Amino acid sequence: MSSYHVSMNKDHEKIARLERKLKKMEKELAKKDKIIVRQNNEKAALENPVKRMDYSEEVTVANPFRTPHNQQWFEGLVVATNVPYMSLENRHIKSFNWVYTPKLGLIRSMNHEDGEDLELAKWYIFRAKDDRKNYRSNPKHSQTKTMWAVRTSSHQVTRKWRASEIDSRGRIKIFAFFYLDGSLLNGKKDFYLKDEWLNSVHLPEKMVSEIKESNRNYELKGRLCLRTAIKLSDLFVDKCDEDPSTAIFEVVEITGATLDEMDLI
Repeated sequence: MSSYHVSMNKDHEKIARLERKLKKMEKELAKKDKIIVRQNNEKAALENPVKRMDYSEEVTVANPFRTPHNQQWFEGLVVATNVPYMSLENRHIKSFNWVYTPKLGLIRSMNHEDGEDLELAKWYIFRAKDDRKNYRSNPKHSQTKTMWAVRTSSHQVTRKWRASEIDSRGRIKIFAFFYLDGSLLNGKKDFYLKDEWLNSVHLPEKMVSEIKESNRNYELKGRLCLRTAIKLSDLFVDKCDEDPSTAIFEVVEITGATLDEMDLI
């Protein structure tokens, strides 16, 4: 083969590599564009005063032993997947997922060997199957908490109530806006934000300090809008087991903040 043909082949290979790289970049950009569109849609909806109140309301999971009606539908977010499961009675179950629903807190979705698993960071609508109903005569089972006794069934994918993705470590990352009176942060080290779908979200001391410093440590006055990235708290299962209404979500990044019409971050 002549040196001319060798050079041509190398050029074609180089072009092919560049085309593959370009397609990969286009795919990544399209994914980011979708996230931005979802966030902008949420922000536009939030600017409606009626919707804004709905966004800031939390649902208190008051009863850790609540028995849901088997015909009632719930909506929830898959926050962790493929948790190991060992049982001599249910050997066909290979693992389970944790699903967070504002009305029940954390509940499980079982992964059967011949079933279709739920996907991390996706929202589903489902019915709740309560195992305690099969053991009503046994007081031991009646004292099992909802998060361990209730399983999801009849799953269907639903709309993303809060934008979410999987980070580089394979963990869920959620994006949400919060509107609140800025003065609520004055004199506070940390703070608990309220959300209709995530319930209580912890705003740690580091983030509160960042907001105050961006305002030159002046007293906060007016409507504060926060654009945040949220992750699961450490030991979220233990926290929910102790108190199902406790905050298991935590702000890890503030990507934008405005106080009235002034940009802080």
